Amino acid sequence: MTNLNGECESRNMGKIGFIFLVIFMTFMGCSSGSKPLKTFDENIKAPQLIVTPETLSLGAATVMGTDIMLKGTAFGPEEKIMLVLKGIEEKNSDIEITLGFGKTGNDGSFTDEVDAMSKLFNILRADVEYLDNDNKVMIISQPPIPGGIYEVVAVGAVSDRKAKCTLILQDPTFIDNIKDFVGRVFMGKMKKEEEE
Repeated sequence: MTNLNGECESRNMGKIGFIFLVIFMTFMGCSSGSKPLKTFDENIKAPQLIVTPETLSLGAATVMGTDIMLKGTAFGPEEKIMLVLKGIEEKNSDIEITLGFGKTGNDGSFTDEVDAMSKLFNILRADVEYLDNDNKVMIISQPPIPGGIYEVVAVGAVSDRKAKCTLILQDPTFIDNIKDFVGRVFMGKMKKEEEE
């Protein structure tokens, strides 16, 4: 009997330890917000584009929790800017998705954040289900776009000026998988389509 109680206590301690490990790894892997944007090269008069972060992991929680900021300069004043993500490697050459639209000020510069819907639908290739209580759940039905090197392109709608920069997207890590597991199982923030 004592031996059986000891085994039960050992299993419970193992489960508790696992839960603490998951929580610890989740908080350690959480995004701490975007880093300050890099500065432009003042010696270049042509349009320039900066993306922050320059590298991003494709875990669902990581992508949705990270501010993807785009900053451009030397476009036309008060000009609408189209922002596109294009794959430049063989494995992602068929990928071309819209990240959003920016608008320059009088000086021809802009700062824009990729919105949640672009991240959800275009990068993660996920969907959303709206619940009765105004909450929403991310529905994961397929993998995100493939990891690799991408080019972010900004194009001025009137001037047709273009600027490019590189964004590296990495396949989800073990930490990403843990965070997404916690989001699905413990927090109810996402679910796989087969779980519906």
